[in-house]
Amino acid sequence: KSLRDGAFDTYFEAQAQCQFQSGDSPLARKHNIGFRCSVGFRDVAEQQEAAAPASGDDEIREPGFEEGGAGCQPAQELCSSESAS
Repeated sequence: KSLRDGAFDTYFEAQAQCQFQSGDSPLARKHNIGFRCSVGFRDVAEQQEAAAPASGDDEIREPGFEEGGAGCQPAQELCSSESAS
């Protein structure tokens, strides 16, 4: 008996096919022996659309931005909502 199935970390087309046999023992343990699970792009996209909050606002803001906040300018290091006297 030997390990069968395609390799997922190879540059060789023949090794990536499902009928490939590596010749390794079924008891062999290596970093690249095993199986991988995958999910389709559409399944992930549908889940994200369903979980997305319906804010109605697609505007991108920098972290810390508050609507009607302190009115800071990008060049200011510190800003506060109180006027300096």
